[in-house]
This record gives sequence, structure tokens and C-alpha cells, in this order.
Amino acid sequence: MATTKKSETTALSVADKFKIMPMGQALSSEDIAEELDGLGTIPFDRVKIPSGGAKTFEIPTEDGDDTESVNEITGVIVYHHAANAYWVNEYSGAIEDPLCSSMDGKTGINRKTGEVINCATCPLNQYGSTQNGGKACKNVHRCYIMRNGNPIPLLLNLPPTSLNSFRNYLGKKVLLKGYKASDIVTKITLKTDSNKGGIKYSKTVFENLGPLNKEEKEKIQAVKESVKSIAQSESIVADDKMQYSEEPAAVNEPIKEQLPTPVQAPPVQAKAPIPTVSTPSVQNEIDRYVEFDNIDNNNSGNPFA
Repeated sequence: MATTKKSETTALSVADKFKIMPMGQALSSEDIAEELDGLGTIPFDRVKIPSGGAKTFEIPTEDGDDTESVNEITGVIVYHHAANAYWVNEYSGAIEDPLCSSMDGKTGINRKTGEVINCATCPLNQYGSTQNGGKACKNVHRCYIMRNGNPIPLLLNLPPTSLNSFRNYLGKKVLLKGYKASDIVTKITLKTDSNKGGIKYSKTVFENLGPLNKEEKEKIQAVKESVKSIAQSESIVADDKMQYSEEPAAVNEPIKEQLPTPVQAPPVQAKAPIPTVSTPSVQNEIDRYVEFDNIDNNNSGNPFA
């Protein structure tokens, strides 16, 4: 009991002392846009989750030329959203941008044809579209994290294996306690898990360290808007491919090349009964996260889409 209370006190202390350093400090968004004209936007530092069940993250060093291993990431998740990506070939180390990607987990764009794809009905976003029974399209979730006293956001791509744990964390440890993810300080660590074939992989674990103090909470909204404005330009690229892998299968056979196309409704036979499905409407943000027993109600494959 004493150990538990000490841990809770330490966590609350971390949250109470947490300092948000706004991006650009005194610079306006117009100033930043002018300085970076023709160069893109402020780049986020991308976190790498290791393979093989290792328990350390890799994050860029301050100079950006190297990476360092850390056991945990502590910060405020100022913004997060679903994302999908489809690569024609399985990961082999080769440089390859995704053929189709979606920055909201709902609508994808085919890079070759420019075709707009409905993620919920795309055949590549259905279970069974790979030889091992998984999905050819990778469903992930992007988290943008502000660290203590650091103005550079971290971009953490949560793979499919971590979506359920993040959903449970948001629903049970954040929303039902009356907070949003951007109101609290979160600690993220890794644990080793394995699939049915015994292959190990790394899975994220989230811990609520408590709410920000009043002064820092007042800074968050401006930071959140800045991050959101840049986030949509952080497209899914070749380097993300390894991070977007799904739960490792016991046998990883290559899949046949297939371009994503909209699903055509099958013809309805005469006299065949047509079943109806009643889908409950989402009333508010809490309803979106508390139905933990069914994480794929909309068949998008991503519980956050």
C-alpha cells in the first residue's frame, strides 16, 4: 500500500512540474511559414518502435544526426489521429512509398491514379487480404507528443498491435476520469508480447501521470492547434513502412500485387432476404472509446477511424 501511494505521489509530482514549451515561442505561425517558405514545415522527431520484442524506443538526438535508446517517453499527447497505408510489397528494407495512404483512417488516395478510396469498403482493408489472414492495408494511429521543456514534438506511430491498449487507456484512464489526452501527462513504455506462432513483438503500455497544472493547461490549446496544422503535412513515407507492420505472423508469405479500388456492391438475387444492421450513432467522444468488447464496429480496422 505504501509503495502504491509513493508511486502515485511521484506521478502527480511529474505532472505538476511539467512545463510546456510552445513551438516557436514568440514567433507567430505567419513568421514560421515565411521563414520556411519553399522548405516545407517544421519536421517532427519520429519515434521508432523496435522489432523482436525489445523494450526501448529509438528517438533522434538533439542534433538529428543519430538516435538514442530510451526506456520510456513522458509527455503530453497534444493530438492523435488514425492513419492507413498500403504497400504493394512486404517490408524488406527497400525504399518504397505506400501506393495508397489515408491521413484520417477513412479516406485514402491512390498515389498512381489519384483515385479517392473509401477505407471502410476497400478490399485491401479487410481481414483475409493477406496470406496469413491479416490486412494488406496497415491500420495505425499517430500520436504527437510534447515533452517537458522541449518545443519539438515527437511523432509516435502506434502499430495495429498497440491500438487496443491505446483505446483502453483513453477510455478507462483518461476520458472516464473527465480529461482529454492533451490535459494530462502520459508515460509510454514497451512490453514484450508474442503471437500464436511464438514470434515476439513490442507492445506499448500507457500510464496516466496526472493532469497538467492550470498554467500549463492554458498553453496547450495554442500548441495543439500548431501541431494539428503541421500534422497533415507529415505524410506517410518509406521510412514508416517497418513501423506500420501488423502483428507478426508465424508464416509471412508475400501477397499478390493488388491495387485498391472501390468495392462494387454485389447483385441482389430475387427473393433473397436482405439483412439490416443497426449501427448505434456516436453521441460524444466518450461513447467512441468505451465499447471495449468490439473494437471494429465500423469495419475500418482501426477503432479510432
